[in-house]
Amino acid sequence: MNEQDRATLSKEFKKFFSYFEGRGYSGYHHESKEMDLIGEYEEAVFYNSGKGRKLTLTYIESKENKAEVLSVYIENEVGDSFSIVEYLKAKSIPNERINALVIGNHLGDLSGRLSECLQMNIGVIDDYLKGIVFDQEWEAISVDWGDYK
Repeated sequence: MNEQDRATLSKEFKKFFSYFEGRGYSGYHHESKEMDLIGEYEEAVFYNSGKGRKLTLTYIESKENKAEVLSVYIENEVGDSFSIVEYLKAKSIPNERINALVIGNHLGDLSGRLSECLQMNIGVIDDYLKGIVFDQEWEAISVDWGDYK
């Protein structure tokens, strides 16, 4: 990933996390990582230590035969976690809401796509996940591994 795109990611991630700052979250950290299976990716985390929550944003750049991916994960104090998309699927939320969280369904430059997609994630948190993200509620979400089994 080039430095300009990395700076764009950092700017948009910080804008996303600014929504949570007044609600107990702090400790923003953003770094580049790498895994054999997916290659290089960007990860940003934000913590609410009072509620035992961690929000993680993961971005994988599109290249070769890999699609561009942006995921938001919620983790509790014992390390259980799920992505917002996994939660919506488990709760049978309409596909229109799920599809709005797929960065590849947004047009424009990287900044615009990230901004739109992250705003959609905030909307979903407000509509479905307030108790989990901002309070002590937790739900175990089973992941549908589909073809990955």
